[in-house]
Amino acid sequence: MAVFRIEKTRDYTVMSNHHLRNTALSLKAKGLLSLMLSLPEGWDYTTKGLARICKDGVDSICAGVRELEEQGYVIRERVRNANGQLGAIEYTILEQPRQPEPEREKPGRENPVQANPVLDTPVQGKPEQGNPAQLNTKESSNYGSITDLSSTELSNPIQSNPQPLMGQSPAGTGMGTDGMGAREVYREIILDNIEYEYLVQDDHIDREQLDEIAELIVDTVCSARKTIRIAGDDYPAEVVKSRFMKLDSSHVRYVMDCMRDNTTYVRNIKKYLLAALYNAPSTISNYYSSLVQHDTPDQWKVFEGTHEAIIDKETFEIVQKIRAGKRRPTRMGEMPMFSGLLYCADCGSKLSFSRRAEDPPEKHNFICANYRSNTSKCTMHYIRNVVVERIVLENLKEVIQYVSNYEDEFVRMIMDSDMRQRNRELSQKKKRLAEVQKRIGELDTIFQRIYEDNIIGKLSDERFMKMSKGYEDEQHTLQAEADEIQSELQQEEKKSVDVKRFLAIVKKYTDLTELTPEILREFIDKIIVHAPDKSSGRRLQEIEIIYNHIGEFDRSKVTLWKGNAV
Repeated sequence: MAVFRIEKTRDYTVMSNHHLRNTALSLKAKGLLSLMLSLPEGWDYTTKGLARICKDGVDSICAGVRELEEQGYVIRERVRNANGQLGAIEYTILEQPRQPEPEREKPGRENPVQANPVLDTPVQGKPEQGNPAQLNTKESSNYGSITDLSSTELSNPIQSNPQPLMGQSPAGTGMGTDGMGAREVYREIILDNIEYEYLVQDDHIDREQLDEIAELIVDTVCSARKTIRIAGDDYPAEVVKSRFMKLDSSHVRYVMDCMRDNTTYVRNIKKYLLAALYNAPSTISNYYSSLVQHDTPDQWKVFEGTHEAIIDKETFEIVQKIRAGKRRPTRMGEMPMFSGLLYCADCGSKLSFSRRAEDPPEKHNFICANYRSNTSKCTMHYIRNVVVERIVLENLKEVIQYVSNYEDEFVRMIMDSDMRQRNRELSQKKKRLAEVQKRIGELDTIFQRIYEDNIIGKLSDERFMKMSKGYEDEQHTLQAEADEIQSELQQEEKKSVDVKRFLAIVKKYTDLTELTPEILREFIDKIIVHAPDKSSGRRLQEIEIIYNHIGEFDRSKVTLWKGNAV
């Protein structure tokens, strides 16, 4: 025969044995009540707090509280504030269950009971607002009252057929009013979850729309349906209610932002909101990420000179160019030094690095990205990596030697070359700007004529709308192009070569023997690779080296034949 020994320690809790001897209570309910009675007087009870100090989750604790309430160990009462408005829900914990008191007549403000009516004893003459025993607060308990016991997230829906309280007949349960009381509990929980009091203080929040969303969440959580339709698909009610009970203020703001940004007609606003609320937890992060990534550099606000510089401006600009080049390791873990610097002379695309695993370094090459993607928009523009490295190093040595020996002549040559190049580019852009502005004026005239034809009946409304839409789209496109050209012209007029900065870089590397990625980025802005020319019977290929601060000049153009400069 098994023998159980009891070893008692200090820190005792004195409580009644009534609930421990009550065979109508489950072990979970007995343990929960014992736990609550063991806590210090004045303890602020919440289901979340109780879940933290025991192994059971919030749903299990809520089920235990409901069982204790049905057996009379927990009394629930809705408290009104000083203005007479309904406030928090107050719970009273009792060591011994309280028996139901005789019913007191109350003004019938609730609807008559309609759900599951008992035919032999109708309750239509005495609609209840709740369990009368829950309104009796004269009898005190060892641990007073607790507020907002269920102020937490719940996943279980409202039970449509709760068990009657101890000593109460099914006819006196009052299903309609008990359901309304549970609905109020859920409303309090949901308003707390979405931080309603905080949201209504925001001037950018539409109060009426916020109330509609909150009521929709309450209606969904309190629904008695077994399935709920979301975006045309039926989901188990338990799943939908669980997700709705986890919504917070950020999800509500996200749904309201989507409603504000939506420009299409919504035929069924309730279904739209249900789908938006259900999908909010899984789509909110991508939504705000796309908004941040959508911001283009021209939308950034940069405040220069607000603090002392961490690095010099030249280093910062070099780093920005490296970042813009998007140099990424190849599949074999390599980081090509010229990656992001080579450009196609015909289509303007970057040349991508290409190699096979068994290829020696001499065969590593760059080819046009458009040609590599099989778009047939360009030719190969093939050039080997070792050739580019050798030619750039030789050209750098030549330029450094020339600048060191003929600095004054070099400065005059750069200034003259820059002036010619700028004049050529400005002339082309001004010509294009004049063409665009002329076409915009013509579209204004055309639009006025078709409008007059529509007024006098020569042009139907349908035809007028179609034509005006096409002209307006063209005009918007041209206007955007004109603004861009004007901005480029303003930048070009302010832009000038900085020979002094280039000379300072040259003086740092008067004895250049090896090319490194740092030196390359400090000297070179980009390298333009032309397609091979075989018209002379030889494969000649031209490359243009564009230097930082000075651009291109006569000595920066190199013609290759068999991998060597000619």
